[in-house]
Amino acid sequence: MNKKILALLLALTTAFSAVTFGGCEFSLNFGSGSYEESDTDGGDTETGGSDSTGGDVGDGCVEHTDENSDGVCDECEDSVMRNLDIFAINDLHGKVLDGDGHIGVDELTTYFKQTKAQNPDTIFLSSGDMWQGADLSNLTKGLLVTDWMNELGFASMTLGNHEYDWGEEFIQENANAANFPFLGINIHKNSTNERVDYCDASVLYETEGGVKVGIIGAMGDCYSSISADKVQDVHFKTGSALTGAVKSEANKLRTAGADVIVYSVHDDYSAYDVALSGYVDIVFEGHSHQSYAKKDGAGVWHLQGGGDNDGITRAQISVNIANETHSVTSAQTVSSSTYSYYAKDPIVETLSTKYNALLEEATRVVGYTEKIRRSDEICDTVAQLYLELGQKSWGDKYDIVLGGAFLSTRAPYDISMGDVTYGDLMNVLPFDNQIVLCSIPGDKLLSGFINNSRYHNCFADGFTEASVDTTKTYYVVTDTYSSTYKYNQCTELERYDETTFARDLLADYIGTGAWGTKKEMTLTPISTLLEIGETLGAGDTTTDYYYVKGTVSRVTNTTYGNIYITDENGDELYLYGLYDLNNNRYDAMTRKPVVGDEIIVHGALFNYKGTTLEFSPATLIEFTDESSSGGGNAGGGNTSGGGTVTTEDPYENVSKTEFYMNYTPASDYMDAYYRSLHGFMSGGLETPDQAPTVANNQPKKDGKFVRNTEFKFEDGGKTYIVVDAAGQEAFRVYKDGAYITLEEVAAYVYAFGTYPKNYTTSKNTSPSDSDWGEYLRLNHTKFSGDTSKWPYEPELPNITGCGGSLQYYEMDIGTTGTDCDPSYTAELYNDGYSITRGAARIVYGKSDLNGNGAYDVGELYVFYTYNHYNDFQEYLNYQGGWGEMFGNITGGGTISSKYDYNPTDYVDVYWGKLVS
Repeated sequence: MNKKILALLLALTTAFSAVTFGGCEFSLNFGSGSYEESDTDGGDTETGGSDSTGGDVGDGCVEHTDENSDGVCDECEDSVMRNLDIFAINDLHGKVLDGDGHIGVDELTTYFKQTKAQNPDTIFLSSGDMWQGADLSNLTKGLLVTDWMNELGFASMTLGNHEYDWGEEFIQENANAANFPFLGINIHKNSTNERVDYCDASVLYETEGGVKVGIIGAMGDCYSSISADKVQDVHFKTGSALTGAVKSEANKLRTAGADVIVYSVHDDYSAYDVALSGYVDIVFEGHSHQSYAKKDGAGVWHLQGGGDNDGITRAQISVNIANETHSVTSAQTVSSSTYSYYAKDPIVETLSTKYNALLEEATRVVGYTEKIRRSDEICDTVAQLYLELGQKSWGDKYDIVLGGAFLSTRAPYDISMGDVTYGDLMNVLPFDNQIVLCSIPGDKLLSGFINNSRYHNCFADGFTEASVDTTKTYYVVTDTYSSTYKYNQCTELERYDETTFARDLLADYIGTGAWGTKKEMTLTPISTLLEIGETLGAGDTTTDYYYVKGTVSRVTNTTYGNIYITDENGDELYLYGLYDLNNNRYDAMTRKPVVGDEIIVHGALFNYKGTTLEFSPATLIEFTDESSSGGGNAGGGNTSGGGTVTTEDPYENVSKTEFYMNYTPASDYMDAYYRSLHGFMSGGLETPDQAPTVANNQPKKDGKFVRNTEFKFEDGGKTYIVVDAAGQEAFRVYKDGAYITLEEVAAYVYAFGTYPKNYTTSKNTSPSDSDWGEYLRLNHTKFSGDTSKWPYEPELPNITGCGGSLQYYEMDIGTTGTDCDPSYTAELYNDGYSITRGAARIVYGKSDLNGNGAYDVGELYVFYTYNHYNDFQEYLNYQGGWGEMFGNITGGGTISSKYDYNPTDYVDVYWGKLVS
């Protein structure tokens, strides 16, 4: 076949996913040599594949041209279409090693390398805050992270506010070591008003396949997030000055031949000037640790990937390198769960060896803690140590009344029970803020320190809030971050030294045994603890901590780990919440105690309201050799009420009448599996209501409903835990189970990316011929979302029918009546003999955009419509969690009309984890 014709066909495949013949739509996929046909009834339409990757650059063509925009070079007839793949990371904060609540970059490295091997037009960039925050990076002053980025061939790194935590000297040192440019178009020297010499305004990066990407980097208005003494000779141009600079730089990059303009800014979407859209093609953001991929009003995508290696972002752009046209085909967040299962690349181990001498300090044991130390206790202790150090050092000259500061720990936030290393302290207290003696006006002492809920303080003996005279001057010990904050109006008098920070004071304090010393573990019988509990008043807790052994008898909450343990005498103790030695909560434990496990735990007794004796906080010390499960939750697990996994088919000789006589939902994933073998249900049997149930106190952020982006799986991904609006377990759905209620079906498709077992793709299936009978559900077909053919349908996010990348599917859940369409009367959906097509439907979108073989958070949307696609509500991944209604009837249009319609836009939601 002629090369030009073949390239043209490939280009057409990219541009058009379906061709219509005789009322049916055919999806063309030249890559697989196949087509799909689907019914066009009311919006059930096509999906399509595409391949915009072009061929090799022709040897005889110096510069490609494509005047007719057909995707083929006018001269050499090679394809000029390229698939640009951009990965961005922000706010890594030095998390290069696996730690409490996060994975390291060794798995991410493998993921990046494999992806780039598949597509030479792949680039990596950073939107800042890469170094400061964890021991290995801090001890090397960022060099270990910079070397890691060199290994992967990063295209650029925009500076973030925390790059300044050690001062400009170390930024320059890292700039000298980097094989890529640092970007900061708006970072200027006060002394010269010129851009700092360790930053460029932009970079024009060319991929191996010839795509030219212009990247502009900028720092947001982050002064308040930097210790002022570190940026005394630096300022960041913001507002109209920044907008003007970015516009001018974008024009320069276009003139230089950039196919795509990327804006990498260390700030979040709220600070973006939409006037830049049109000058820049896509925006990668940072700083706020949010996770999102969304368009602005001008259609430009904005992406941010969370923080602490919780995730990254990815955009795929189809580029015509001859005429510099492009289209964003995919924009998404990529959760760390996507790459956490990849093999570990040896790069981190190699770099750790390189910096071994510097990193030895991280492993130094400074002391021991006999229990978990939470963030507030850590910060309160530091405030106390500030005061004590100040009184010891300067007390003979100054009447120091307070020690305190804006103190906050970083991930993992708490210090786990056991040996404490200096690296542990560096992780929770990473900042090198020096300790300083200051004078402060009385009114500012009140407003800035004492009455500021964000500050942790310790008063000198006899000094209270009532002691403050607003007309007087007082002396306090704080750190340089708080002392240089201009609104505090502190006057620095003396600094302690240049090498002692909060974590150093805490290390010395722990070394004295103040948080306990390691001693032999002595078990206390449950009966003794119950007797001690009887002596506690309401709200009292014991000062002593105890070790106790028992067998798990019940698990009442699988999020927090509310557990009952029993000894050989039948005495029972209630554990209110359970953490492991790495401070992982029950739901995050690698191995979770389940019914039958014998465990040893450590904690104190608490009398809750005089009604409940609780062992809390409880720390899991070990599983004993006598544990009966022999593997905790691996390959099995507790059910929502405790118990064991079904291991044999209990329904082999059970009739349908017997099964439904005393019906209860499935108890575990194997129970659901065996039920489905016989056409038996796993979930609720009630007919779905027309309108979804909406949870009380639905969480909101920035005025938007929160969509829970956290997956809670057990049993190797076969059990999905559905939470309520507070993040606590509400119910469970099991893979290969059968469901008909709105809540359960929505959760099922969100968790498993497919339909429950009682659904069929054939619309001609008769209930009387099916094992599922009256619980059979039909109409699992593709949904086009083609708003040109059905203009009353609102556009769903990133849907293929409107040029996006997600293929949507639909399925009837069971109600037939709707209060806005008299043609759909309230009838029995399925009487066991025939089916009345439903008006209530789930419409959900999924496509394996990142090619990892799983459907990740950013690739899944679930909507509910009860009026034939005229209106939708988004499922927000928790019980009763349904977003705002949007669509045609909401906008005042006429039901299903192609002439009188007014669909409102998709109501955007905030993507993030529920706070439990």
